[in-house]
Amino acid sequence: RARKQNMRAFMQYLRELFAQRQADPQDDLITALVRAEEAGDRLSAEELYSMVLLIVVVGHETSVHLIGNAVYNLLLRPVLAARLRADPLLIPQAVEELIRFDGPVERATMRFAAEDFDLHGQMIRRGDAISLALASAHRDEGAFVCPHELNIERGDNRHLGFGQGVHYCLGAPLARVEARVALGALLTRLPEARLAVAPAELRWHSNPILHGLRRLPIGLSTGPSPALRPPAPAPSRAPPAPPRRRSPHGSRSNAGVARRGRPSPDLTMNQPGHGREPQRLPCANRTARCRDHCARR
Repeated sequence: RARKQNMRAFMQYLRELFAQRQADPQDDLITALVRAEEAGDRLSAEELYSMVLLIVVVGHETSVHLIGNAVYNLLLRPVLAARLRADPLLIPQAVEELIRFDGPVERATMRFAAEDFDLHGQMIRRGDAISLALASAHRDEGAFVCPHELNIERGDNRHLGFGQGVHYCLGAPLARVEARVALGALLTRLPEARLAVAPAELRWHSNPILHGLRRLPIGLSTGPSPALRPPAPAPSRAPPAPPRRRSPHGSRSNAGVARRGRPSPDLTMNQPGHGREPQRLPCANRTARCRDHCARR
């Protein structure tokens, strides 16, 4: 309910802003949109609202989550952070991998089939709504070697974090620059940065399309991060943990699936140890291709 009220208030704000810019043009983007014209045709009120909302979301919220998710993953892996600090030329490549590994856009906006077609035995009818899970595509072992590993030196990283084709994100160059500058500044100016809380205490947004933290508390002391501390021993009076329930979909349990279907950190790359090089774990799917790749490394 509060969300709907906030949206109505925002729409009213935009309505008044559009009227102000029509009456008193300024040297700004809103005026340019209000006065935009092509072959005598101007943007309708609905098109103006959609355009501004798109700019607000794409130009701000996704970049916030891109930087936040990237910082979170590097704080979990101080060895990788130290590597980037020692070799800043790797940062652009690392940004691409961080977008693939834990990007801000989990699913693409809804698409609709333009014609009937068969997709791996599933018949899609013209007009059917289709939801594309980008996070799932980024774990495709057919497209990425060891996709469950965060590899900041991954080459030929053809991720879909910015879409593809006619739907490719117009703001991709700006988002890349923002992430590179933010990570470079953080690594250089705050080398002692660490997670101020344990990862289990963090809370994520529930948006079905975007993926990002509500807040990311960072400490600047030299003490060990809560993420790197050994777990406190359980009280002797604590009852034994109940056995894990088996998944109704087979032998896999829910232990390897984190929030909204994302692999939990123990199935991704190398949880960091206490100042030591973390043990290299094989990919969760353990296919022959991944085993051979990881063995060579």
